Amino acid sequence: MHTVLGDKLKELRKERRISQQKVSYRTHISPVQLSRYENGKTMPNFQNLVKIAKALEVPLEYFLEDDDREFFKKLH
Repeated sequence: MHTVLGDKLKELRKERRISQQKVSYRTHISPVQLSRYENGKTMPNFQNLVKIAKALEVPLEYFLEDDDREFFKKLH
């Protein structure tokens, strides 16, 4: 089962030529857990998603779908 978030994470990481180990080092999230996120087996909690966005130098909204972006904007 793939997810939009997992696909975006994997695609971005590969585009930037960053290994799961390097993202793991930057976020303190295990490579196994990152793999689970990328493969859609689990979803990161908000705190981990923030860490991943920061490590990959993208806004948090990058990982959200259109409906989620609107909701997120309302929170700010």
